[in-house]
Amino acid sequence: ENYWIIGSSPSGSSYLKWKNPLEKKKWVLVLGNEANGISEENQALLNETISIPKYGTGESLNVATSLGILLSHLTRFDIN
Repeated sequence: ENYWIIGSSPSGSSYLKWKNPLEKKKWVLVLGNEANGISEENQALLNETISIPKYGTGESLNVATSLGILLSHLTRFDIN
C-alpha cells in the first residue's frame, strides 16, 4: 500500500494552511531530533514537509510537543 509520508521541518509549509489535509489517505508522520532534524536519507522519502509556525524568541519545540500539535491537527478530520 502507498502511504503519504509527511515530515516536520522548519522549512516546510505551515500546517495551518491544511483545511482537510489527508482526505482519508493512509499517512506516516516523520519527526527528526531537535538538533539535526530529519536525516537527508529520510528527507528523500517525504511526499510533503510541514512546519509549526513559531512566534517569539524560542529556538524550537521539543519533539513530543511538536508531535502533539501535528497529530491533533492531522487527525481532527478523521474523527467525524
